[in-house]
Amino acid sequence: MFGFAIYRIFIVIAVIGALGGYYYYTQNKIDALNQQVATKDFALKSATATIAQQQADIAKQAELLNKANADYQAARDQVADLQDKFNKDGRDFSTFVAGNPEKAIQHINDASKKSWRCIENTVNKEQNDGNC
Repeated sequence: MFGFAIYRIFIVIAVIGALGGYYYYTQNKIDALNQQVATKDFALKSATATIAQQQADIAKQAELLNKANADYQAARDQVADLQDKFNKDGRDFSTFVAGNPEKAIQHINDASKKSWRCIENTVNKEQNDGNC
């Protein structure tokens, strides 16, 4: 009878030990999983913030691109206007220069002198003589 009671005690101790070991094992696993979840959560939050910043940057780049395209179109329009002024009535300045280089140089020099005179008058705050 005494031998049977010892076996019961050993079985109860073994069951209690197994339950304690299982509890310790599961708690360690839960702690490890919680740590992994926290790490992944931090990575997710930082990735989400990065994506939001990139989307804001893309929107700003698109806005700048639209502005640059508008400025470029305005510059092209100005160039077209100047070409129309130079090529008025079938005139083509490059053809004129190729055919009469001395006369073209004289026209350019006269126009340069006139523009410098206008700049000097503007800087010196003199009255324009109407030729500017």
